[in-house]
Amino acid sequence: MTLKRGLLILAAIAVGGSAPSVAADIPVNDPGGLRVDGRTQMFGFAQHVDDASRNDARLYLFLKQARLNFSGGTETTSYHVELAYAGEDEVRAPSPGVSLNLLDFNFDIQLPGTEATAVRLGQFKVPYGREGLTNSGTLQFAGRSIQHLGFRMGRDVGAAVSTQRGALSLVGGMFAGGGRDVPERYLPQTLGIPLVALRVG
Repeated sequence: MTLKRGLLILAAIAVGGSAPSVAADIPVNDPGGLRVDGRTQMFGFAQHVDDASRNDARLYLFLKQARLNFSGGTETTSYHVELAYAGEDEVRAPSPGVSLNLLDFNFDIQLPGTEATAVRLGQFKVPYGREGLTNSGTLQFAGRSIQHLGFRMGRDVGAAVSTQRGALSLVGGMFAGGGRDVPERYLPQTLGIPLVALRVG
């Protein structure tokens, strides 16, 4: 009975559970620094089987997400690097469950003479759709909607310019159209033009 109770307690913790982000600020210089943070998300399934030949209480644990982030910069330039190391991309490239995937690697450069206009270069999420731009670390006990499967843009390599005027924000970017996440229906390759995204919010 003790084993069953222990498994049920572990299952209650694991099912849909998400560990809080852990962060550490490392001062590199006065105007900037290095911030290291990460998060894990796991889930599990508990099962009680009426079987006379084996243990009837079982628990299956899965590591859904594991991320490691590095960010920092100065007053006018910043960078962000995000790595996934939970085998999250096994659907794309089957592996034995061990992987280290580069999700984001970008630099933000503030344009001279401006306060709210910046250029972003590197690999990052295409600015299309608030749902797609929402960080998955904020989706506690929730998943993206079914329409996201048909209209997601994911991450790509390119450049984008963003600016803000009061409550209005504008973003425009041009991407390779064949980066980490290939766009649905391969439209940039089919049309023979780069992927262009414009967003007003």
